[in-house]
Amino acid sequence: MVGLGNGVVAISVGQIHTCAVVGESARCWGGNAYGQLGNGTFDGSPVPITVSGLNNGVSAIASGALHACAVVDGGVKCWGDNSLGQLGDGTFVGSNVPVTALSPGSGIYDVTAGSDFTCATGTAEAKTWCWGNGMFGKLANGKLGYEAVPVEVSIFGNGFEAAAP
Repeated sequence: MVGLGNGVVAISVGQIHTCAVVGESARCWGGNAYGQLGNGTFDGSPVPITVSGLNNGVSAIASGALHACAVVDGGVKCWGDNSLGQLGDGTFVGSNVPVTALSPGSGIYDVTAGSDFTCATGTAEAKTWCWGNGMFGKLANGKLGYEAVPVEVSIFGNGFEAAAP
């Protein structure tokens, strides 16, 4: 593929965009009506472009329907549609550049995205956080509704014992 070169570590597909980790940078391409390419514009791109400010330290990436998130230096940054809180920055306002959901150094090693929500897993006591559309119990935090900031998932690390190895 034009623009990716060698070193693709991960790839994730959204509704009308695709993102990849190349080396330690995040690159996205496709539709960009909600800023899901993260380059500060709303213009689509048929070739991969580097997400603003994510030139290094990226280790994982996830694409929702119209948003994307990346693990950056042990934290999570997200961009794109945020109408249901799926960016995790405490607002319901979209962003065409990455915003912080979980601060660098939080021990996050993986991120995943549903169509309108996001979850991240960290090494600290194997905790998991989710945010965005929590209708139907998708966030596993014991509530139905929307969470604009990461909330710890109830079934992991909140009173439930982990199975012995």
